[in-house]
Amino acid sequence: MKRLDLILIAGVLVLAGIIYLVFLGSAEDGGKAVITVDGQLVEDRVISSAAAYMVAYMILLLGGATLLAWDNLGFTESFTAVLTCLGNVGPGLGRLGPAGNFSPFSGFSKVVMSLLMLLGRLELMPILVMLSPRMWRER
Repeated sequence: MKRLDLILIAGVLVLAGIIYLVFLGSAEDGGKAVITVDGQLVEDRVISSAAAYMVAYMILLLGGATLLAWDNLGFTESFTAVLTCLGNVGPGLGRLGPAGNFSPFSGFSKVVMSLLMLLGRLELMPILVMLSPRMWRER
């Protein structure tokens, strides 16, 4: 593996560890983290919503990177292409850098990236709620 690939993998693992510590908490607090903003305790409902968003984002990020990895491009290109499309963060790394483009990807990968771009630009949670079966049940 290239050094940049290892750095990206380490970054994802560190982020997953931070999410675990923040949302699952420590044993001292009964298994929950105590989060305060301006000295006021944040409600569990807000923490659960933030956790759901982070989990959905990470699933889309890692799932999209897995789908793009089938194009036999490196982890760096696949991961940063998905991050670029989903997060609208600008150029990727490797061949997708500031002087590169998305031409090495196949048509399938471009469709996946287009869907991720729509999810990123139209907000993730409203789209996922709209696609859930619970939304379309008659009340």
